[in-house]
Amino acid sequence: MKELKRGSFFGVKKNKREYNGLIVADIKCPRPADVPWHYHENPYFTYFISGHLLEVSKKDSYHCTPGTIVFHNHQEPHFNTRHSNTTHFFHTEMDKEWFDKHQLPVTAVEGSVLLENTE
Repeated sequence: MKELKRGSFFGVKKNKREYNGLIVADIKCPRPADVPWHYHENPYFTYFISGHLLEVSKKDSYHCTPGTIVFHNHQEPHFNTRHSNTTHFFHTEMDKEWFDKHQLPVTAVEGSVLLENTE
């Protein structure tokens, strides 16, 4: 299983910025874009702008559509499948120093969390 290091994501990065321990990336995944099992070094949020996909972890599966937000804690294994022709999303990753700076435990939320209809 692949670990994606800080600031790394699958898909085509349109834009990426870093600021005070946050990494924000605008990403598009053209089809076919099935993404194998993997996990990330840091926790992050994904906000879905357009398109759809199925995101599967060991505990849950989420059908992600525009307005959906998914949080993944670091080292949470998951994969993506059933993409629309193009899926567009916005990632916000927090490095461990960001959690330390704000005196937040990186383990405060375990696993994945889905927030739907956030538009």
